[in-house]
Amino acid sequence: MPATLITDPDLPCLGIPRAVALFGEDVDGVGAYNHEVGDLVAVMCGLLGFGALETERWREAAALHDLGKLWITPGILLKRGPLDVAERGTMRDHVVLGYARLRHHDRLAAEMALYHHENHDGTGYPFGLAGEHIPVSAR
Repeated sequence: MPATLITDPDLPCLGIPRAVALFGEDVDGVGAYNHEVGDLVAVMCGLLGFGALETERWREAAALHDLGKLWITPGILLKRGPLDVAERGTMRDHVVLGYARLRHHDRLAAEMALYHHENHDGTGYPFGLAGEHIPVSAR
């Protein structure tokens, strides 16, 4: 995907301290989900024969896949019940927001963030990629 299609959004990051102030401590372990995704990716890397350093690199990158959610407003992020069409669109933006923030720092994490909602059958987002067109890091 050409980098020119994604610009760095001029949005303030919610950030961890602000998130704790707004949402409270993570007593339900919701934030642990990101680390669990990283752990699952590390298991897959081990099964694929990756070395220890490469496995750790993929684990850390995978744990950042939902970083873009820090730029989603609490009213949408915490909404109980179904999101309307506009809210779903905003929520879907988290993949691009994460990519925009990570692309200058970690190519692998940025790629995972951008493509992790693509589906093998082409019904995912943001690009509707299918099968082999989805980067391995996001499959």
